[in-house]
Amino acid sequence: MTEQLLNIVLGLSGFLLFAAIQSLIINGIKEAMGKGMILSGFSNFIERTVKSEYWRKPLNGCIKCLASTGGGITFWPFVLLVFGWHWEELLIFVADVFTLVTLNWYIYKKL
Repeated sequence: MTEQLLNIVLGLSGFLLFAAIQSLIINGIKEAMGKGMILSGFSNFIERTVKSEYWRKPLNGCIKCLASTGGGITFWPFVLLVFGWHWEELLIFVADVFTLVTLNWYIYKKL
């Protein structure tokens, strides 16, 4: 019983650490897309080509919306390389995105 509890605590700690690193990466990308920054050209390209705000927000709009695309970009390559494909990872990805929405907003407000 104690070993199972330890595994759960270590797993959750690893998940939260991974989500915090993802959130820092996503916030960095969001800041780099600001006016006069290195990714401002990409941001301008998105605004010119993607007319619908519904599709533009997850690409360069609000920091909460970036959790879905940024989370996918930072989650799937790492998880597939380290763990391979398992169906359970879809549920973990959903939990990761919801966690990133909160963490992204918190870190963005603190910056």
